[in-house]
Amino acid sequence: MTQVELIKALNALSLQHKKKIFTLKELAIWFGHSRASVAMGLIRAKRQSLVFSVNNFWFNQLDPPTLEQLALTIKSPSYISFESALNHHGIVSQAPQGQLTLATCGRSSTVHTPIGQIGFAHVKSELFFGFDDQQMATAEKAFLDLIYLRTKKGMNPLFTETIYFEQLNQQKLKTLARKYPSWVYRKYLLNRTSPP
Repeated sequence: MTQVELIKALNALSLQHKKKIFTLKELAIWFGHSRASVAMGLIRAKRQSLVFSVNNFWFNQLDPPTLEQLALTIKSPSYISFESALNHHGIVSQAPQGQLTLATCGRSSTVHTPIGQIGFAHVKSELFFGFDDQQMATAEKAFLDLIYLRTKKGMNPLFTETIYFEQLNQQKLKTLARKYPSWVYRKYLLNRTSPP
């Protein structure tokens, strides 16, 4: 299989299956070739920057997935939270720089990919909730996750960036905060009363 045939096949598969990220096993089955044969074609295409692989997942560099799609595929279950979700909901004044950050019950890790950096932060299984069917945390959940994470990492839980607190649903915050250690909600109140 030539690189041109491979890219055409990947494009066709993306349209047919409505996905852009594939495992070697999936590709071998769909192409009807051995894994070794498909792997060699992928390696040749990778040398020409036509495809890339991340954690044994392959994607077409000419029609890449979004960073969010890639992140949710390479570590599952996970959900987008922290500054990344707050930015999505318009709760922070500036977009987070550096990486997309997700919550996971697995180990914390950082993954460098050709389309961006992804950070996975460990949360306890009892805190793994509060996201929609797109795996995006609600604004209130992302905010509490961020206070929880910053404090656990020994960082100052007071925010230096502008947070639009008035856009957070206060009743929802109080309800969600009951599922966290009590200090999480106290630190939220501290943020609300601290001068900018």
